[in-house]
Amino acid sequence: RIDDRALCTGSFVGPNTLLTASHCVQSGSKVFVKRYEATSVKVIEHPESTDEVESNDLAIIMFADNTAKKWTRLAAQPPKRGDEIQMIGYGSCTTWDGADTGTRRCIGKNKISSITDMIRTARSAGVAVSPGDSGGPMFNSDETIVGVASGGYAGSSSIHVNVFLPSNIKFLQNTVRNHGAIICGLAGFNHPACDAQPQNPSDDEPVRIPDPVDN
Repeated sequence: RIDDRALCTGSFVGPNTLLTASHCVQSGSKVFVKRYEATSVKVIEHPESTDEVESNDLAIIMFADNTAKKWTRLAAQPPKRGDEIQMIGYGSCTTWDGADTGTRRCIGKNKISSITDMIRTARSAGVAVSPGDSGGPMFNSDETIVGVASGGYAGSSSIHVNVFLPSNIKFLQNTVRNHGAIICGLAGFNHPACDAQPQNPSDDEPVRIPDPVDN
């Protein structure tokens, strides 16, 4: 949050499903996506996500069927230390200055320096997420999602949620089973829509998540 405002980034991973960070949203809130003139119908936070448990900082935002015209997918394989990655967000494009936040998409490249419950990027590259980038995707070389931005250290290293953590996979599976989410690339949950339109980061699928509006 920035001055009590939840300005974040998210990625459509299916025609009705947006993936972001849990700290960006509140269950019961509504999220409006200007690109599609669409308002969310449901917000589902990871049940184990707390301020103390960053590794589960995930949320799914549900929209009406066929809301998104472009989307990406989860990676087929977990990330590895040393992998080259790409981060995309609608936060500040320079280090923590707030400029352009929420109005311009920024792309940064780095490498994974370590993987525990979280994914950390290398400090040496000097490329990190900034305010407003939370919830944005971390793409691998195949241009599929391996992580979700959770935080960072100014101009140096970023912390991302590992979507392959067992508790996170279970959460995503439950959103498909119980809420009708369509998450392309989620093992064992293939949906016909996912094979119809493969996407990549250059197709501009990450979206800005503005302030949540309570019911």
